[in-house]
Amino acid sequence: MVLDQGKLIIDGTCAPADLSYPTDLNLLNQGRIKTEKIIDILYKTIKNQLHQKPITHRQIARKEYLKVAKKRQLTRKEIRKAIKKQLKYVSKNLTTIDLRIKKGASLESLSKKQYKTLLVVSEIHGQ
Repeated sequence: MVLDQGKLIIDGTCAPADLSYPTDLNLLNQGRIKTEKIIDILYKTIKNQLHQKPITHRQIARKEYLKVAKKRQLTRKEIRKAIKKQLKYVSKNLTTIDLRIKKGASLESLSKKQYKTLLVVSEIHGQ
């Protein structure tokens, strides 16, 4: 006896409507947000060794992303500039994470999912 277990989409061009197609800019923005959370977690582990929390430019990066994401029609130049800016913020965050690890923060404070996310974001940045 076979039970109904959902929909099977055979055509490769079809996709469920609730899944958004990931763009480079969207992936970079999500990576930036997740690296900021990882920086917060690493900061908590070595809080007594540092004088102040590392700067991540969260609000500025978010405003720059939303400025482009809300537009209906984008030129290639605007997309390139936005991707370049988000790459810059992701790069700064990854550098900050490396510095926190060198100062003594351990990656053991991260969950498996966060560690995996960190590896994926560094791979996205490398491409």
